[in-house]
Amino acid sequence: MKKLSTVLALLVILSCMGSVPVFASNIPNDVTADIRPLFEVSPIHSVNQIGDRHFFDLEIQPNQTHALKMSIYNAGLAPMDIKIEAITATTAHNGKVLYSKPGFSDKSLQYSLASLISPNPKIVTVPALTRVEVSVQLYTPSKRWDGIILGALKLSVDSPEDADSSGVLSEYAYTIAVRLTNSELQEPLRPDFKLANAKLLPGNKSAAFIADVRNPVPALYKNIQIVSQLLRDGEPVINDKTVVDFAPNSIFPLTIIHEDRLVPGSYKALVKADIDGSELSLFEYTFNINSSDYNEDVDNLIAGISSQRQPLAEGAKDVESLSWFKWWHLTVILLLFAVLAFVLFRHFNAQQVMKSKPEPVLLSPFTVQPAQPPQYVVPTHLSSSAQTPPAGTVKRVVRKRIERIGGGS
Repeated sequence: MKKLSTVLALLVILSCMGSVPVFASNIPNDVTADIRPLFEVSPIHSVNQIGDRHFFDLEIQPNQTHALKMSIYNAGLAPMDIKIEAITATTAHNGKVLYSKPGFSDKSLQYSLASLISPNPKIVTVPALTRVEVSVQLYTPSKRWDGIILGALKLSVDSPEDADSSGVLSEYAYTIAVRLTNSELQEPLRPDFKLANAKLLPGNKSAAFIADVRNPVPALYKNIQIVSQLLRDGEPVINDKTVVDFAPNSIFPLTIIHEDRLVPGSYKALVKADIDGSELSLFEYTFNINSSDYNEDVDNLIAGISSQRQPLAEGAKDVESLSWFKWWHLTVILLLFAVLAFVLFRHFNAQQVMKSKPEPVLLSPFTVQPAQPPQYVVPTHLSSSAQTPPAGTVKRVVRKRIERIGGGS
């Protein structure tokens, strides 16, 4: 039982180490939050608000200062420090707009929401069971801008766990989308997707096509179908379709895995964007593989296409850089559960063996037979009324009687 208690303790400790971070859904549609009711947030709209929406959708002019106001209710029983952080919208690896973490923006980005909010981040303290009104200052660009500026305000519980050196977040957070435009009546901007940083990596067991699909336009495009093909001698080897929502001036990291190795032949790589039924060619490249004697360290077969990513903000992490830790965390938990199952099995098996053995019959060393009364030999000629003599006398009488019989008289 001591071993079993130790294993259970390890499982409890490990489960408290961290949790999967909360990602916002595809807003601007609503306010998003984790399921634990620690605090509540709702935006307070101003005269610049476009429509009755649950996020900040503002038509605002250049060179202005505007307060983004929010109502925060602390549902806890203790004061709470809440961090308010402005994040520029980007496109995630899964093809959705990412509002909850800094990601990669395209070099064409002129104005980012994170650079227009001050202070960023901001810490506010909300007393227990209290609703307060807070605001952050928005400083619009000095000149008019085309399209939209898109991002979000992320409100999260500020605690030491959030600053874990391992990078694993364990937090409760709301994200409220923010969209800024000069005029709601401006003409929609035409899509102009491009490809950058393309690589084709053949390997001994599989091959991968990696590329950055750029949206250099300050507009939000939804349900764009990216079609990727790899042809060998005119026959399709890879035929992949991915639906993507592109944030303004952002990059979608396209990754396509081919399960088999690339055999020698003449190849053509094609990437297209399907926009409302019209195809836009993004990339076309022809190459040859002349030998099957390559390995995973072979130079990538596509050259001359440079990266167009903006560097991440200082202290920010790539949105997928922590996936390895999640898998390690899950692997350790599974191993500990396997150890627990093994210990329980051994314990159960030992109990069954003990029950199957017959119970031993214990003989007491103090068991004695009851004493039998002494038997006396009484001659037949003695009267039945005669007293029984002592043991020594009986022996002498018997001996004399025998002698008389032996003597013949």
